Amino acid sequence: NSLISPGVTIEEGAVVKDSIVFTDVKILKKVKVNKTIVGENVIIGEGAVIGTATKKPVQPNGITIIENNVAISPKSRIVAGSEITI
Repeated sequence: NSLISPGVTIEEGAVVKDSIVFTDVKILKKVKVNKTIVGENVIIGEGAVIGTATKKPVQPNGITIIENNVAISPKSRIVAGSEITI
């Protein structure tokens, strides 16, 4: 169950699960997004994995936050509960 706003591009092979994605986001090929709030104008590079499960997430609720205008590099791994800013 995810909420996807207008103007979002989700390319082939990408999976968005239990997340909120705000406007004008580009999720490139083979990206996995889990339990993440994605701000406006974000680009998530090909093959990135966002909200990867760990035994002890950075935040107790395990929700990852990516703030507005952030670019995530291809093949990045971001641990559940992280907060990514510019």
